[in-house]
Amino acid sequence: MTNIKKDMLRLENQLLNQLIESARENFYIFVKMLAPIILPETFVDGQHIEIVCDELQAVAMSVEDVNSTPKRLQIMMPPGSMKSKIASNLFPAWCLGRHPNWCFLAIGSDFEFAVDNFGRPTKDLIDSPQYKAIFPLTHLKRDVQAAGRWDTTRKGRFVARGAGQNIAGRRAHITICGLSTNYVYEKTKGTIQLKDLKIDDQLEGPNGFESVTKSLVCHHELVYNINNEVETSPEHPFFVKGEGWVEAKDLRIGDKLIIGDSLWTRLKKRFMIFGEV
Repeated sequence: MTNIKKDMLRLENQLLNQLIESARENFYIFVKMLAPIILPETFVDGQHIEIVCDELQAVAMSVEDVNSTPKRLQIMMPPGSMKSKIASNLFPAWCLGRHPNWCFLAIGSDFEFAVDNFGRPTKDLIDSPQYKAIFPLTHLKRDVQAAGRWDTTRKGRFVARGAGQNIAGRRAHITICGLSTNYVYEKTKGTIQLKDLKIDDQLEGPNGFESVTKSLVCHHELVYNINNEVETSPEHPFFVKGEGWVEAKDLRIGDKLIIGDSLWTRLKKRFMIFGEV
């Protein structure tokens, strides 16, 4: 090997080590490095991803600081914007790399959803060689490896549960709730659908439980079905490759868009369920 090749190899190793060190301290860099592992297609970066990563890192920092009140974060973004992959898979994996003794509780709309979207992907990510290159001291216990509940060798734990399941005694450093906005938590009824909410029901807010005083129902004259996967209002935005955000009513057959956690799904069908153009 020539001296030039040796110097290039040494430089590449130095840069890689610097990148790994940065990923340990910066969640956004960690996401850019490991997102391709958990995505079915090519990772596409965006300003919204950096913003979400910064906010989630602020949450982690508030939990690390014993003298600080832990922050709460609510993320509401269109389908396909990577919010679930970032907040429910990459974020707990990054935190467990820094703190293998932390406990996570992940709540989904039902147990199967929580396991398939929270527990199993995060577990597989931590077991990957790419993750181990960044966090070599975080390991999973081999005798507790169910996809819905697994432990680290440092007494950390990840538990996935569905809405309405018993979580009594499940203490956690961070809780992730990936519930649909169709569900709310009522003081005496537990988790219920919005359509079942009644006047005087008690919902939890920043100042404790408060009574529902009024409800509004919005009716759309048109409801679009996209590829038999999504039903949406005409104004709902989808991210289209090469165009950016496009409302459902303006989508064209053949457009490549993001649906759920799938990148660049080709639009094959778009039809209305109610109403006429």
